[in-house]
Amino acid sequence: MHKRAHGSRRSKRCASKSGSGSGDSASKIKNGSSGSSSGSSSGSSSGSGSSSGSSSDSSSSSKSAKSSKTSNDSSNDDSGSDSSSSSSSSSSSGSSSGKGLIGMAKFTGSQCAPDASSQYPNGNINFLNCGLQKSGSGNWHPPAVKLSQVKVLDSSSAASSSVFAPCKKYKSAFDSASQQTGVPATFLMAFAMQESTCNQGSTGPNGEVGLMQLTDGTAQSLGISNPHDATQNALGGAKYFKKLLDQSQNNVLLAVGQYNGWTDGMSYHDATSRNGGSPCAQNNLDYLNQFFNGWIQGKSGDSIPKVFNNMKTCKD
Repeated sequence: MHKRAHGSRRSKRCASKSGSGSGDSASKIKNGSSGSSSGSSSGSSSGSGSSSGSSSDSSSSSKSAKSSKTSNDSSNDDSGSDSSSSSSSSSSSGSSSGKGLIGMAKFTGSQCAPDASSQYPNGNINFLNCGLQKSGSGNWHPPAVKLSQVKVLDSSSAASSSVFAPCKKYKSAFDSASQQTGVPATFLMAFAMQESTCNQGSTGPNGEVGLMQLTDGTAQSLGISNPHDATQNALGGAKYFKKLLDQSQNNVLLAVGQYNGWTDGMSYHDATSRNGGSPCAQNNLDYLNQFFNGWIQGKSGDSIPKVFNNMKTCKD
């Protein structure tokens, strides 16, 4: 795969300065294969997710705010069970979706507490990377956070920000894909920034094209007849992520991680063992923090302080 600028955004491959290649999940998106609901697909960039007719979980911003004030595990499990129509509409509305995980305690079955704050409204990196240790011990087991519980900047504000300036002209495409799948348009813009820097003319060496770097095979599997069309390309990426979200039982941390090559149970060694070689490939272990507390808040993921900073050893 081509390597492009802003390597800290990428989960798998380090960056050159070409700026024209495919991004984080292009090698996953290219095959469109399905995986198990446990997220046990390989640590490489192979895609997973089975199609489902259900939409992603969501609730109104007031319910999200209310649930964020709860401090017991059962309330964490029960919140976010509404239909995806509200997540779709909230992503296109004039306000952000809520205050995220501020005030919430540990999720049922998880050893990690969000410790969310105004700087990290969707939980700190120890929560997002729950179980992963630099020492090499431990495995990633993402807490069961619902899409409706996550704070997401609305697409109008996102598209108007300098961070998403390349995506602004495609806002209608992202909004349309959001309305059809329930995936927030800001999520899609964030993925597109990583995949192609929101450049519909971007191409990859394995046939990946467009905003979301779809191959013809993946596009066909998702019912996309023309991936060279920006509206269809955005819809293809949205459908792919929706499959992952359905497969993960609406665990949005797991789905975003899988979109970028992470697997449930992944160890530090699994993520970094491919260091070196040509091309240099490994998972960016700061990615979830950059995505949830950076990109979808309207901030560049590159502006979020790196904790693992494992990509610094992966250079051309």
